[in-house]
Amino acid sequence: MPRSTIFISYSHRDEDARDQLLRFLRPLGRDGLIDWWADTRISEGHLWQPEIERALAAATVAVLLISQDYLDSNFIVHTEVPPLVDRALSDGLILLPVFLSPCMVDQISIPLPNGRQIRLNEFQGFGSPRRTLREMELGRQEREWTRVAERLVELTAQAESREGEASATIDYRSRTIVREGRTLSRIAGFLHRSPVTALALFGAAAVVIPSGLAALGFLAMRARESLVQAEALRYPVSELFATGADVLRSLLVHSVFVFFSDFPTLRNSAIGLLLLVVLLVLLPRLRRYSGAARVTVLVSSAALLTLGGIVCTIGALANPLKPNSCQGTFGLGNRVAFEACSWLENPKQANDLHRESLEGLVVWLLVACLTAAWSGRRDSSDGHPSGRAVRGLVGFHLLLAIFLVQPLPQAYASARWGLQYPRVRILDKPECDQSLARAITNKDCCAFDVSDVSTEKYLVLRGFPDRCPEAGRRVSRDWGLACVSKLERPPEVIVHACR
Repeated sequence: MPRSTIFISYSHRDEDARDQLLRFLRPLGRDGLIDWWADTRISEGHLWQPEIERALAAATVAVLLISQDYLDSNFIVHTEVPPLVDRALSDGLILLPVFLSPCMVDQISIPLPNGRQIRLNEFQGFGSPRRTLREMELGRQEREWTRVAERLVELTAQAESREGEASATIDYRSRTIVREGRTLSRIAGFLHRSPVTALALFGAAAVVIPSGLAALGFLAMRARESLVQAEALRYPVSELFATGADVLRSLLVHSVFVFFSDFPTLRNSAIGLLLLVVLLVLLPRLRRYSGAARVTVLVSSAALLTLGGIVCTIGALANPLKPNSCQGTFGLGNRVAFEACSWLENPKQANDLHRESLEGLVVWLLVACLTAAWSGRRDSSDGHPSGRAVRGLVGFHLLLAIFLVQPLPQAYASARWGLQYPRVRILDKPECDQSLARAITNKDCCAFDVSDVSTEKYLVLRGFPDRCPEAGRRVSRDWGLACVSKLERPPEVIVHACR
């Protein structure tokens, strides 16, 4: 029996009222607008009480045809109505009393299973205990029965809508559970059939993941050394792991932070890339997304991402310590390089945030390239001219993604370390380089410790070319510990030293 059944409760002495109501409900039932139930539907030879109990449990709406005969029925008052009232109070069942004739409804209570008692006149119904249907003229009675039928159609539609939503939710959850169960079953089956292969795969993952993190940390450290124009240094493996993990964290955080950047160009570019990603994901789902439209979208995407990739690469690789690095090869590139160099040269918090936003923008360029490749790959049909063009554009986007991997470590190094490092001096000891110590004391040369977590000391020297010994100097760890002392001052930008 459907969940949206209308249960009609009445006294057999009021069969005339039941028939009056059914005159309105039967045509609606034939049209599929409602599904009603009364005890007239119990077939001969069936037990009537179990049938009534099943109908009570299935109902979402109950119509009570109330009269003194109705209240006089012991079965109605103590067996049929209490579960309906209890469900109306706790389970959302709708009770619609129809007051047929004058009666003691405001004096007689219905006992509920929890011991509470309630009177049926507390429910809003049709007619009223003071103005019942049988006291109305015929035309007014017909109007009231019409209102009852219209209300039942409305309630049925609402109940079926809720059931549809609940069914869709349950169906979705069921499919999800089934998929997850199948996945777990496949994994368990694979482990059972090939335990050695599974163990080898787990072992390979245990090696590849840490190695990947260490490699990522190694690239970030090399980018840092390139930024400060230092030679290649050695680092503990644990520091490479930690730096690789921090690279992933930084890329994720700054890819979100860029949307809140106070630099409009970076913020608007990130929003544009996000919209492009959404467009590339949604367009293949459209039925009218033709081959020509697909090629047009991918060509436009390739042009925009190529320009954005070139500009962001110029910004990420800009370095005031490198000759001509702050000048681009074209007008827009020149402005970008100059702006990125100013973010490194000027030690302001706003410039630190701009470098972090640039890192997040590079991430979004890479995501857009991979999304475009995925979007085109889904619809590259063999043997069709547009399919061949799409495959070519997919390959182009993949190559562009590989190109955009290059500036990621540099963008991370610029955002994480920049060019601010601690100034140091050389101690006045016989084993220390006294010529360098005098040059630093006379402010002809400025020394910066750029070792960070390296296992060896490395000093970057800046100053007057004819009076500063060399641009960079690597010293042994023992010599560095014995001769190098950090100055008690905040880190300074290397570019501005000894000017």
